[in-house]
Amino acid sequence: MKSKRRWIIVVVLLLTAACIVGIVWYINSNFQSQDHSRQKEERQKTESPQTSQNQELSIWILGDSLAAHSRSSNSEGWGEGLQNYLKDETVVVRNVAMGGASSSSFIQSGSYKMVIEELQKGDYVIIQFGINDAWYKDRSTNPFTSSKIPGSFKNILKEDYIKPILKKGGHVILSTSVMQPAAMFYQQQEQEEVFYTPHVQAVRELVDECKKEKLDVLLLDTHAITQTLYHEMGMNEAYGFHVEDGIHYNNYGAFYVAGLIAEELKKLGLPCCQEIRTIEEVMAAQSFKQPEH
Repeated sequence: MKSKRRWIIVVVLLLTAACIVGIVWYINSNFQSQDHSRQKEERQKTESPQTSQNQELSIWILGDSLAAHSRSSNSEGWGEGLQNYLKDETVVVRNVAMGGASSSSFIQSGSYKMVIEELQKGDYVIIQFGINDAWYKDRSTNPFTSSKIPGSFKNILKEDYIKPILKKGGHVILSTSVMQPAAMFYQQQEQEEVFYTPHVQAVRELVDECKKEKLDVLLLDTHAITQTLYHEMGMNEAYGFHVEDGIHYNNYGAFYVAGLIAEELKKLGLPCCQEIRTIEEVMAAQSFKQPEH
């Protein structure tokens, strides 16, 4: 009888020990699984969307009619030509510039909302406003006041464009407004500053300010680039880049200036723009010949 009881006690102890081992194993496995999941989540957070999901890299263009796609057959914006210069097929130019847009009015558009929502980590955003900020009273912005003044040109660019884009992991490229042949005429006649040049200078100043504040913002000085080009070729030839109003580009001018911008993006060190086609290659492929003015 005593022997039977001892065997029962032994069996109970063995079963208890087995249960304890099983429970310990289950808890340990569960913790390991949770730890593995946490490690996986951390890796996904540190990987860029392009690395983890193999997504294409986008170069967004925000601006006015000088960059925007035109509905006219003989007019175009430089933003439509940029894609032709990029050899990297994983890079997509997304031109959402709008005719008549200023830095303030563009914020009200669906395009602005789309950019902020769809922007992926690692994307580049080129922002070029200024001419319509100076030209139209209903959408004008003050280029002379501080970025701390709500509603000023610098404040809008900094608070509504730069900071939201950087927060999403995008790269900001602030661009000055391109030069116009009509502006050359006024400068040659020693007239007062062209109406939009204060906004050009404001962009340059804002980039310097951002650098001091450790905000990752690059300057694309298309005004200086096109000004140098036009002074080298002369006003008459410069007009050959534009339609009759002397402001908007014809197809030849748009694609040519896009080439200059591609070259500048390469100089700025953008990895996605290190392999580009030459202006001669693109213009020949498009069968463009400079119109006579």
